Amino acid sequence: MNAKVLVLVSLVFLAMITSTASALTVTGTQITSMCQCDNAKFDYEVCSTVSGTYNISAQGMGAKWVTIAPASLTFSGSECKKFFVFVSPECYATSSTFPIDFVVSGPETNKITLQLGVNQCHTFDYTVNPLTATALPCQESVYNVFVKNTSIFSDEFVFTQAGLLDSWVTYPQEKFNLNSGEELNTAIKVNVPCFADATTTQFSLALSNTRTNSSKTVNLTQNVLGFIPVGHNLPATLASCAQQDKNVAITVTN
Repeated sequence: MNAKVLVLVSLVFLAMITSTASALTVTGTQITSMCQCDNAKFDYEVCSTVSGTYNISAQGMGAKWVTIAPASLTFSGSECKKFFVFVSPECYATSSTFPIDFVVSGPETNKITLQLGVNQCHTFDYTVNPLTATALPCQESVYNVFVKNTSIFSDEFVFTQAGLLDSWVTYPQEKFNLNSGEELNTAIKVNVPCFADATTTQFSLALSNTRTNSSKTVNLTQNVLGFIPVGHNLPATLASCAQQDKNVAITVTN
């Protein structure tokens, strides 16, 4: 008899837990991706078995890009209602994944999380030619650079290099702007100092968008040749009688 009572009590308790857990549900989109500056609308449905007014809010890293309508729902008994979410990442948002919680709170509380992936849509073409250059001390190497803004945005770019002394490198300009579809043909010069030793140096030339985390890097090689010693045919020793001139022909090759 006690065992039957225990089983009955357990079933009633489990039913209470299930009823409580399902009193408020939120369903809708949980994963999406979009470009910076894009606009999207998502539908969510709230179902409640408890009467009352429920407020809806957005929380998380991407909440500032969200508008919710309506911001509250009122339920009378068991029913389901919809709310709408409008999302627009800022035009220069960092490309990443931003979790946004849509919290429904009132007599009961629940939430649903949207994993918002912001794609990098500040795109550009970037090439450098040649990838390897050679120069003597006191000479310069020229690397031709091509850039095209392939995005819909007007963007600002900057060159940076790593691997060489900054004093060796001459940029055409520190920063430059390109409108959508605009191209730039320019050159980066590596000025080899006169005191430089013969060596091979690997370095990189990066092009970065100054407003987002969009960047590309090209790996380059700078060879520095050593000077070839001066050659000559001067005899190792000279012999001449006193009071007598001696003419010696000398050839010097640089």
